[in-house]
Amino acid sequence: MAEKQPNFGSKMAKRQTTEDKMSTAVETAPASRNYNELFHKIDSLQGIDKKMFTKGLSQEEKKAYITHLRDRDMEKVTGIFRSFEPLGGMLEMTAMAYDVETPVKYQFYDGMEYTVPRYVAKRFENEFQGVGTWYPTHSHILDAQGKPTVSVGKKNRRFGFSSMEFQ
Repeated sequence: MAEKQPNFGSKMAKRQTTEDKMSTAVETAPASRNYNELFHKIDSLQGIDKKMFTKGLSQEEKKAYITHLRDRDMEKVTGIFRSFEPLGGMLEMTAMAYDVETPVKYQFYDGMEYTVPRYVAKRFENEFQGVGTWYPTHSHILDAQGKPTVSVGKKNRRFGFSSMEFQ
């Protein structure tokens, strides 16, 4: 009876020739693809769809997207600063969008034209109250059962930035 010899040759690494290395480089090229299509897809999604889609991204893709966002937010936009309260006033603020940059101090005077990074301009037009661009005036309304409810009746804007690029 002849014993079977184990086949070690199939598990051993094959020495790559120059042609093999070139074909491997061509095969891996799509993996290091241009991320523009991916960024466009992520930007087109909103809410839970965007959250679920980005959970499936690799670390490399996530880092590339954050770099894309940072580059986009650092683009300069030109616009006119408006101070609604106090009328004709000025604002002095410090801004920093990402940890890798140093804080920059800005002074804005009502009616003057400024060239600032996009994230600063977006901050003035943001709906988030915490940045101080507006404050609520509450109203008391009776609901269907006659109970008074409190809601935001009006948003009083304090500052604005009328950008030529956003219009």
